[in-house]
Amino acid sequence: MSRPPHSDAVSSFFDTYHREVLESVQIAIVAHSVVVVGMAWNPHVAKAR
Repeated sequence: MSRPPHSDAVSSFFDTYHREVLESVQIAIVAHSVVVVGMAWNPHVAKAR
């Protein structure tokens, strides 16, 4: 996906923002046939069944 033009500082921020989470999701996708990525901060997700 292309991004609109932005500064090098913004580009660096995008590249490192939640990097650990993205890497763990990528590893889970490779290791499992079904992966659910939650949103713990969203109160509606906790109530979903």
